[in-house]
Amino acid sequence: MTLAGNKKKEKESKPQEKKQEVEEKEEAIPKLQVDLGSLYSENAILIDEKTGKTIAEKNSTKQIYPASLTKIMTVLVGAENLKDLQKEVTIPAEIQGALIENHASVAGFEMGEKVKAEDLLYGAILSSGADCCMTIAREVAGTEEEYLKLMNKKAEELGLKHTHFVSGFHHEDNYSTVEDLAKLLREALQNKEFYKVFTTDTYTTTATKEHPDGIELKSTLYKNLDTMEVTGGKILGGKTGYTDAAGLCLASLAEINGRKYVLVTAKADGNLFTEGFHVTDAV
Repeated sequence: MTLAGNKKKEKESKPQEKKQEVEEKEEAIPKLQVDLGSLYSENAILIDEKTGKTIAEKNSTKQIYPASLTKIMTVLVGAENLKDLQKEVTIPAEIQGALIENHASVAGFEMGEKVKAEDLLYGAILSSGADCCMTIAREVAGTEEEYLKLMNKKAEELGLKHTHFVSGFHHEDNYSTVEDLAKLLREALQNKEFYKVFTTDTYTTTATKEHPDGIELKSTLYKNLDTMEVTGGKILGGKTGYTDAAGLCLASLAEINGRKYVLVTAKADGNLFTEGFHVTDAV
């Protein structure tokens, strides 16, 4: 009798235990009053990194040009598909024309230089190096066109319904929204290699014949952030972007009072020679 009674009592308690488990999983987000209306950026979204829930937004579903925020997807797909990050990869000489024609930012590798695959990931994020992105694309998929297919496939898998990639440079059909880019960054941060690269401020590449001391890469975010201070926390990493059509853009990760948040902003006034209004918005 006693044993049967205990079993029955144990069985009856299970629904309550499951409810408690669900409640524990649904961790409460701190109640925050965040107004994005005063930002320089026309488009913005702030989400909780752990849950993905939106805390505040401003024109977050309006189509934008992502500029170099495109490289978040480039590097994520690269991190997932480059099987040996210590493998030496040759910077293809044939990309030089496109780099010059598009006035592209580069990490500074020489054409024909053999560099480690890992260094390409850092060069793409920290220096926004198109030389690194084009090399990654060719190493993984053979051509940039085939690599773009992988990027769009990944966007579809992540449910980025308003995002399309056709080029690493500005193109009318290369578009997204800050909402989609925030989802992308949150997912990318789950990749250990991507997280490590994204949250690095300064990195020295492996020594090569062309660069015996390596190349010191410094995050384009931290070049603007050096003179600013975040109250109650720290910006852990970020990717900047700029074109005339896209304005100043930034996707960043910050930790405030022990909790992490993702902020994506786009279309702030200014250019590469003015104040970093996108970084000011993040701070």
